[in-house]
Amino acid sequence: MKGLLKILASAPEYAQLPIPSGDEDVERRLINYQRFSLKNPRCIDLHVKANALLQAHFSRQYVGWNLALDQWEVLLSASRLLQAMVDVISSNGWLNLALLAMEVSQMVTQYLYMGA
Repeated sequence: MKGLLKILASAPEYAQLPIPSGDEDVERRLINYQRFSLKNPRCIDLHVKANALLQAHFSRQYVGWNLALDQWEVLLSASRLLQAMVDVISSNGWLNLALLAMEVSQMVTQYLYMGA
């Protein structure tokens, strides 16, 4: 799952996230306390921020009101990106990876339709 999240968070869509503005301590804590840690994370890297927000969602970690909108945008993009990833992965016949991508897609989708 770590590799799939890294690929997902590296998507160019996440380069449009707002640049951290004074919340670097909150973001640093968010990044450092995730299940799949990142080596030498740079808090100003928006792809690192996307990865941390995805992992925070999966672990049901509260991100605070100032990051909630960013997390919502990350999840909306992740939903579309994961559907494309499932299509590409399954067309290559990689069953285990396709199942993992579908599981992650379901985790994202459940959040979006719960009205959170």
